[in-house]
Amino acid sequence: MALVVTFLDELARLPGTRSLVAEVDPSDPSRRTFHIREKPAEGKAYALALAARHGLTDEALKRRLGGGA
Repeated sequence: MALVVTFLDELARLPGTRSLVAEVDPSDPSRRTFHIREKPAEGKAYALALAARHGLTDEALKRRLGGGA
C-alpha cells in the first residue's frame, strides 16, 4: 500500500487507485477548506490563486526584485 500526493491526474486513474481531492472555498480558491473528498481528479491546483494571495505573482516579484527577470 502507498500514498502518493501528485498533480499528475493520470496516476489517479490507474486501476486499483482511489482519488482523494482537497477542496477549496468556492468564493476564494486561495483558501483551503481542509475537506478531503473521494472523487475523480479535476486537474485544478489553484497555484495562481495561492501565488497571488502570498504576493508571488510575476508582476509582484519583478517589482520586488527591481524589474529584473
